Amino acid sequence: MNKLSLAVRMSLIAALLVVLAGCGGGPVNRGVANAVKAQLPQVVGPADSWDVDVTGNPGTIIRGRVPCVLIHGVNVRMSPQLTMDTLDITAKDIHVDIAKRELKNIDSLTFCGALNQYELDHYMAATASGSKRPDNLQVKLSDADMSVSFAQKLSFVSIPVQVDGRLNVSTAGDNKIDFIPSAISIAKINLPRELVNYSVKAINPAIDLSTMTFPVHLKSIRVTNRRVVFAGSAEIPPAAFAAAKQQTANAR
Repeated sequence: MNKLSLAVRMSLIAALLVVLAGCGGGPVNRGVANAVKAQLPQVVGPADSWDVDVTGNPGTIIRGRVPCVLIHGVNVRMSPQLTMDTLDITAKDIHVDIAKRELKNIDSLTFCGALNQYELDHYMAATASGSKRPDNLQVKLSDADMSVSFAQKLSFVSIPVQVDGRLNVSTAGDNKIDFIPSAISIAKINLPRELVNYSVKAINPAIDLSTMTFPVHLKSIRVTNRRVVFAGSAEIPPAAFAAAKQQTANAR
């Protein structure tokens, strides 16, 4: 997943500033929502659908404070390898200096994404090129946990291995998800535990969000109804505020 430039990442904020500064037509709330929606394919990624809801009194918004922006995407293509079933982003208490056309602050930016078994299987296979992941890697999600099966090469023989476990925030960083094994099943052949552990380690990170178009910090991960659901917060680097201002100026 290639990182977008900072200016493109901040085009979402620039769109808000354009509307708040009076450059957008129509009712204020709808104008902000439409401006945000127009930027989402570039800022986050194309999707089957994007819905945006802006809450707050129009008078408050005109004065430079947007209480809440709710964004919901369906089949969001974050990259050629990763498609999210759903992606929800919530931005709260957005403060804008209308006179200076500057973004002052966003109090919180959170997200919740869901990934189904097919897309997780595809992602792990697509990102295996050049990695140490074992052959024929397949993922199976249950109601609450996950299993991984693969072919372990031993000399000239490939031995089927199934590992049951769970997903957790990686110790390597809170923008990665690791598979944590709990039980291992091998086809009637005793393999050195070290070899199996090596193969399991090669799976990780199972999901890498470090290359998303905005920095994220995972707070929770769970498997439910055969989907991986993860939630966390996102942040906007301080330098992005200046980029948003420049983006807005260019839009005039």
